[in-house]
Amino acid sequence: MRKGVSLRSGFSAVELVAATAIVLILAGVVVPAIGAKFDKAREARAITRMKTVAQAFNTYHAHTGVWPSNGTFDPSATTSEELLDYTCLYARPAGVAEWRGPYLTEGFVEGSSARVAKVGVAGPALGVVDPWDRPFAVHSFARGYDSGHGALVLVCRGANGVLDSTPEQLARGEPANDDLVAVVTRRL
Repeated sequence: MRKGVSLRSGFSAVELVAATAIVLILAGVVVPAIGAKFDKAREARAITRMKTVAQAFNTYHAHTGVWPSNGTFDPSATTSEELLDYTCLYARPAGVAEWRGPYLTEGFVEGSSARVAKVGVAGPALGVVDPWDRPFAVHSFARGYDSGHGALVLVCRGANGVLDSTPEQLARGEPANDDLVAVVTRRL
């Protein structure tokens, strides 16, 4: 055996602590960056879905002369509701001429009836929903609202699931915090 050569192999405690610290620091930098990319991807998916629904609303209006609704659309009323049923986008409603749909190709089918989305009782919403499995909202602003011609907007409440925007911000298409908005029309 040669003198001065150690037969001991492995890492010392100091080396292990230093290596662990480096890995933790790198993880602290990389993990938030990856999380931010996932958030941006979800926002992009939500915007794409809202634009698809907005296009369906506009095409429906171009064909029929009325805006899609769960009942009778009233341009003199300011309303807000979740984008759930809207069966008029899938099947001709009674009394609506020139319907040439279906206007959406995805949604939730139950029996022989299709609708935009369904809120799960014990699970996530199904159909055309935001990336956080919640239904979008439809906000209609009456003619004359905020001195305007009325507006119809689709809203995603973002990652926090809370509507942070004021009605005035929504009517202008200027969401607050993590809310997302797609303006369907600024003239009712």
